[in-house]
Amino acid sequence: MSNSDEIIFLYEKYGFELEDNQNPEKYLVFSYRKGYFQNAEILLIDLDFDFHNLEAEYKASGFAVKINKYSSLDEIHSQLFSGFFLPPNNCKKLRQEYECYARKQTEKIGFCEYKFIPCRFVDDNNESRRNLIEYIYQRLFENGPQLIIVEAAAGFGKTSISYELIKELSADSKGTVPIITELSKNRTASIFKYVLLTEIDSKFSNLSSELVTYEIKQGKVPLIIDGFDELLSKSHDDVPSDLSDSDEKTAQTMLSTIAQLLDENSHAKIVLTSRKSSIFAGELFEEWSDKHLPHCQITRIQIIPPVVSDWLDESKIKLLRSRGIVFDDISNPTLLTFLSSQSNEDIASKFTSVDSILQQYFKILLKREQERQSLTLKVDEQLSLMESVAGTMASFKQSTCTSSEIKDIIRMSLGENILEYLDRYSDFSKEDVPTEDEFLQKLSHHALLDRIPNTSNSIGFINDFIFGYLISEALTNNRLPDLSPKEIEEKYWNLMVTSYGICSQKKRDALYRIITDNKIEFTPYEELHTDLALLHKTSHEYIRCYYESVYFGENVSLTSSNFKDCVFSCCTFNSCSISSDAFEDCKFYGCHFYEVEIIPANNQKNCNLIFSNCCGESELRKISCKEPILSSVNTETEYEKKVLEQYWRPGSDHADRRRLFSTLFKGYAQQDYDGISEAIDRLYGKEILLHKSNCIELNFEKMSEIREILGR
Repeated sequence: MSNSDEIIFLYEKYGFELEDNQNPEKYLVFSYRKGYFQNAEILLIDLDFDFHNLEAEYKASGFAVKINKYSSLDEIHSQLFSGFFLPPNNCKKLRQEYECYARKQTEKIGFCEYKFIPCRFVDDNNESRRNLIEYIYQRLFENGPQLIIVEAAAGFGKTSISYELIKELSADSKGTVPIITELSKNRTASIFKYVLLTEIDSKFSNLSSELVTYEIKQGKVPLIIDGFDELLSKSHDDVPSDLSDSDEKTAQTMLSTIAQLLDENSHAKIVLTSRKSSIFAGELFEEWSDKHLPHCQITRIQIIPPVVSDWLDESKIKLLRSRGIVFDDISNPTLLTFLSSQSNEDIASKFTSVDSILQQYFKILLKREQERQSLTLKVDEQLSLMESVAGTMASFKQSTCTSSEIKDIIRMSLGENILEYLDRYSDFSKEDVPTEDEFLQKLSHHALLDRIPNTSNSIGFINDFIFGYLISEALTNNRLPDLSPKEIEEKYWNLMVTSYGICSQKKRDALYRIITDNKIEFTPYEELHTDLALLHKTSHEYIRCYYESVYFGENVSLTSSNFKDCVFSCCTFNSCSISSDAFEDCKFYGCHFYEVEIIPANNQKNCNLIFSNCCGESELRKISCKEPILSSVNTETEYEKKVLEQYWRPGSDHADRRRLFSTLFKGYAQQDYDGISEAIDRLYGKEILLHKSNCIELNFEKMSEIREILGR
């Protein structure tokens, strides 16, 4: 494509028509007609060209004429983008959107002003205390297509991270205009492609979706997609089993839409936030990303539990410790925000357990609600009502409702009690007595409910933690006797398990009994999550499972023979107790072990454990109990060759970029596993292999060394 062809292509993308191409070495003329107005732009290629006669000719034809001097294609692109996308104006709107979000958070918290507390995260096998927002921001301005996936448990700040990133981008946009969309707030469309098009039309109503999509792919319109998992009814069931399929159904899936934006020539920058989901883990995702995103830089970030000392001062920490409260149990943003607002005297006198913290949280919030809205419902009555509302929404498979829908659910949950509650207004002056509809309107504006901004008339709960807790309370307190637990989707079970995981053993056991009595089926990841959260130990056998970025905390006990032939990638074992025979034939890649307690087994088995790129694993290595087996390979180089051949198969004309750790052992005998693991570590040291989130990348910059080892 010649230079003039590229200029014409760019102008036509922006809706201009080519008027004069007779002397492209001197000038080009484009027209832009919109309604009553006719505009012409004379682009001077030769800056010495005398354009005055040409200008007069177009003015005489009724055009408003603009003279533009060509400097470079990038400069022309920037001018067009600025003129049509208006970065200062749009960034001002985004700042207002952020301020609205922050203000609503302050209102929802009720105890203190909203403030974003920096969170710990894991990226590329390293736990980081760097500023997460700055880290993502920097990635968004790196060359090439960027896909950044931020995963966190329910209620751990995914939406706050999205808005903090918007705040950063709108303050210093570098000529970009980001889009943020909250998928949990849009239940009118079930296909991500159409949700995205709706968002584009909403944000840029005067521009075509084709132009906006073009600039997304140019990297000038970064996409921030909050709650990517919200359109999945289950953690992986809505994703086709064969992600490489090109049929119509696959083309409409979320990942296919993402892949179209991140093709080989793209410079798109996309941030997805999601709860931890198998959609992004394991071989399926790696195979799909290898095929569809070979040129894209994929960054996986896992948010890990908050550090209590980041939220509370030392005096409060000492008081909580003296009350016997385990810090793993309060490592939740909602609880820590509440505790930070409480006086030392209140902490010393009122809090004896996490349950008591939650009770006080609701008590203060709901008493204030009685005064704020002149509600006649007592604290326990409000709580019972909200439990029923949450359970009903989960049974309807809804995270948000319209205003009329939420009032219908509240009316149904109140039943005949609504008459009693209305009778209580008899002591009020006549003008202050609400009608039934006004009473329902009050309750639809309850402090535990959230009127969603930028979404037409939509209402949900204030955060996923509260939503999950209230669903659990509804289920364990039998608020919905007609609801079968089997009717609840896995997404809502995840919210429930995560929220109830901080509660007393009595509450946790009650929810676990419902799960087991009703034979609720989970994916292997959700099954382990449920065991760790509710039992603080493992109760199942896990065979040939893949676990990534799982946190095994100080309350957790891993007992005998739980895991067989499993792979653990980038997992953290922090102050937990581990039976010396808990793992059998397992592989650990990029895992961290902190002060773990090894419990000797009565009859120690041969564990045959493999470690690569781990730290703190020495105690587990000691009890690996491997029998000496003669290796089938004699030299270190031969093992390195075996590893590299998994990337560059003999007879293939090219090497693949990414591989999962577990796949590097495929096709080899058990006696070779140690040699392969050590070869992987050596190749790390030579920077021939690079750790990238949940996979291992081949460093193409070391191709000469790779060829030498492979003998090619």
